[in-house]
Amino acid sequence: MIPAILLSSEFSARQVFQVDGKGYEVLVDGRMERPLALKWNGKILDRMLKREWKPWSLEVADVDGDGRADLAVGIVKATRHLPFPHTCLWIIGVRDGHFTRKWLGSSMGRPLVEFCFGPPRAGGAFLFTLERTLDGRRSLSRYRWSGFGFKKAGGEQMWREAHGLRSQNGKIVVIVEGRGHSFRPEDWK
Repeated sequence: MIPAILLSSEFSARQVFQVDGKGYEVLVDGRMERPLALKWNGKILDRMLKREWKPWSLEVADVDGDGRADLAVGIVKATRHLPFPHTCLWIIGVRDGHFTRKWLGSSMGRPLVEFCFGPPRAGGAFLFTLERTLDGRRSLSRYRWSGFGFKKAGGEQMWREAHGLRSQNGKIVVIVEGRGHSFRPEDWK
């Protein structure tokens, strides 16, 4: 079941990043027909996604350690292996002022609730996810880029309730059962 907030097309976000020495701006506006826009010098260079995929999150990170910023976009879409709308993650690159598809869609094995990336590191930033288990708990997992997609990197932690996953000041922060919890990504077991 998709949370009601994800059924809304009201999500909007803006990120500024550099690729090949150019400063780009990426915008998400869930009300637009093509909600993901790439801008440079105030001009829209490219658009991507469909409004019905209801984008719900946007992160910028170097996922593979190649020194180039990538875009991570959470969307709601049916995929080949799950033929019904569900939350999933797309990784999108930028080359020559256009979006490039790097990795299109995964629920990460369980329903994806939230995601964020840790700080930059050789081999790419770690991806952290909150996923919903069959019994309704939240699982926090760490992944690393494997060349095509992500592979689990370490164990997982489970709680009855967790939300608010984010990267802040070099740490990963999550609200667990009403209390703040933070750790350094490299300390993950």
